[in-house]
Amino acid sequence: MLDDIKFFKEIKSYGFDLNEYALVHSAWLPLLKIRKNGDLDIIISKKLRKEIFSKEFDLNATGLPGPLEKRLRVQPSINFYTKYFNLNCNEIINHHSLIIDGVRFVYLSAYLEMKIDRLSKNLKKKYLLFSIRKKLNLLLRSEVKILKKIEKDRVDLKNIYYFLNSENLNHEIMKFLVRDHKLMNKEFQKKISCLI
Repeated sequence: MLDDIKFFKEIKSYGFDLNEYALVHSAWLPLLKIRKNGDLDIIISKKLRKEIFSKEFDLNATGLPGPLEKRLRVQPSINFYTKYFNLNCNEIINHHSLIIDGVRFVYLSAYLEMKIDRLSKNLKKKYLLFSIRKKLNLLLRSEVKILKKIEKDRVDLKNIYYFLNSENLNHEIMKFLVRDHKLMNKEFQKKISCLI
């Protein structure tokens, strides 16, 4: 199951302790058979951050040192998940992650909240800032990038929503997902359906 995650073998080759990191973002998508992840993002403990980067705190996402530095990304000390849970990375890793085949994943519901948040913000930008320029074919590169993110987020949310609401309930991954109680909440799923 984990072999479907792009760059997973490379992250495992670092030999990090299970309790010092968790996979986040699009690492979920191959597990749900939705699509391949583009890169592999992780959150790491303060201890591991100090070992790798010689500092306990970082404000920006950083690549893991090595040949795949641009593909293996460490989220900053303060990131979407720390704000969402109002906890530090250590607490999230140990209390808000699922262990699947010996690897920690931050709850899928948190990833979906990040997607919902980003999609909502990008939709506001789209409608408020550049809907007129789009009609005139005068979009900036950054605006084109936002439009692509909107489409990608919508497709991902739609596919995850349909996965959770289909006969896939017998899918191998569901035995782990049922522990993510928010994910199974009908109000939460309604929130997703409003954006797709």
